[in-house]
Amino acid sequence: MGKKARLPSVTKRMDDESDAKKFQFVFYCDCCGQGYRSAPIRFSVAGTSDHIENFTAAQKLIYEAEYEDAYERGNRNALITFKPCEVCRRRVCEDCTDGQEFDHICSDCRAKQ
Repeated sequence: MGKKARLPSVTKRMDDESDAKKFQFVFYCDCCGQGYRSAPIRFSVAGTSDHIENFTAAQKLIYEAEYEDAYERGNRNALITFKPCEVCRRRVCEDCTDGQEFDHICSDCRAKQ
């Protein structure tokens, strides 16, 4: 069974805050840098070790699979949180679209108009 290719982050900047106990990611608005932190997801075998390098081979496989699932879930939520600017296509937060429900133009592009 081949390894699944991970989808790229929907935003240009993303931080991985995962550790041996939980999976969590922070995605940032491409315009202002405001962060959206995904909900932490507990590693199902958490507590057996505080360091990933001490996991058994089986634990590492489980960790990798759960990590990928948690990343995809966080990335999908970021896709909903950050809308594409209709002009530059960057993923931007609601604050950067001035809260416009249908007119998703970021503040940078709006200033140029």
